[in-house]
Amino acid sequence: MLDLIDRAMCSLQAALFGREVYSREHPAVGGNMKGAHDLLTKAFHQMEQVTILAFEDRVVFHNDKLPSSSTLAEGLFRRLHQRGVEAVSFRRGLTCDEIRAMLDQLEDATKEPEKIKGSAHIRFGWIGSTEPRGEAQPFKLAGNPRRQAGVLQHVWRDIRTGKPGQGELMTLVADICTSVSISRGITLPLASLKTHDEYTFVHTINVALLSTSLAEEVGMRGDALLDLTVAAVLHDIGKRMIPKSVLNKDGKLTDDEWKLVRRHPEDGARLLFGAPDIPAVALIVAFEHHMYPDGGYPRVAAGWKMHLASRIVQVADVFDALRTDRPYRKGMSLQKALEILQKDAGTRYEHALLDAFARRVAVNTQRELPEAASDITRIRSA
Repeated sequence: MLDLIDRAMCSLQAALFGREVYSREHPAVGGNMKGAHDLLTKAFHQMEQVTILAFEDRVVFHNDKLPSSSTLAEGLFRRLHQRGVEAVSFRRGLTCDEIRAMLDQLEDATKEPEKIKGSAHIRFGWIGSTEPRGEAQPFKLAGNPRRQAGVLQHVWRDIRTGKPGQGELMTLVADICTSVSISRGITLPLASLKTHDEYTFVHTINVALLSTSLAEEVGMRGDALLDLTVAAVLHDIGKRMIPKSVLNKDGKLTDDEWKLVRRHPEDGARLLFGAPDIPAVALIVAFEHHMYPDGGYPRVAAGWKMHLASRIVQVADVFDALRTDRPYRKGMSLQKALEILQKDAGTRYEHALLDAFARRVAVNTQRELPEAASDITRIRSA
């Protein structure tokens, strides 16, 4: 996917500069525009929206620099920066006419940059303190965690019924990756519960955000990072097999109820087995995320070595659970939650993972933004 988006952006850039060397009507210009459209259309088979972020030194998709990042930053995205645009989103349904209208506005760098307009399927946004000039239409760079939790319910339901909506899953994963990208070094917004029965889905989105951020901190990139995010989104899908009366019970579980809960890693792996286009690591994480070197569940043979993705999701899972208000206790402070994790450093959790999580991820988290700011259209660094 990264290479596909890179080629699409390079085709857009070639069409833009070809206009200035030849003319708007030159066959090479039309060919590059069509090429960009065709490539983006292929991407829309997997997700509804493709969002490209342009930082000062890199052009990013799904938390990873595009292979042609440097060239694009100096070309197409420099033109966008001149108009205050730091992010562009292409949505399913994009037409060649919309691409042509976008290029019309970016043509001729010798003129004073004019106001820029989006369209039905091309939206412009910004990340820092700058704003697009004139009539730019800002878009929500990333969905808030509560809305993502709503989408997650549909994804889990479809997988359980054997009709996984791959487009919806990958759009959610892309949204989470974008949230992590724009939050790097600032704050990572997490959701807080409003009602007890929200816990499973809100918690899972928080875990996915935390896991993706930690994975990036320890050097995971490209397809591996994308697969990790999918795995985090699906790690608790086995809970769909637990009756709601048990899953949302306020009081202490009976022995039989506890047995049902402890089955969810195996049930999750079974649900994901054979599901089309689900990466193998998602099955592994679903099965392993409650294992520890000194026990946990399900029980496995001695010497079992957990996957790195499972260990990453596990740290995020426990941290968010400790920080969240539950009927039987208040959520813990950041410091207290980290202290509890550190007590098991070297036994249940790896020192290196906990260190990276505490120093670079946990300290940058913020529990749900105020209600009025829940539909963010821009994120400022202040």
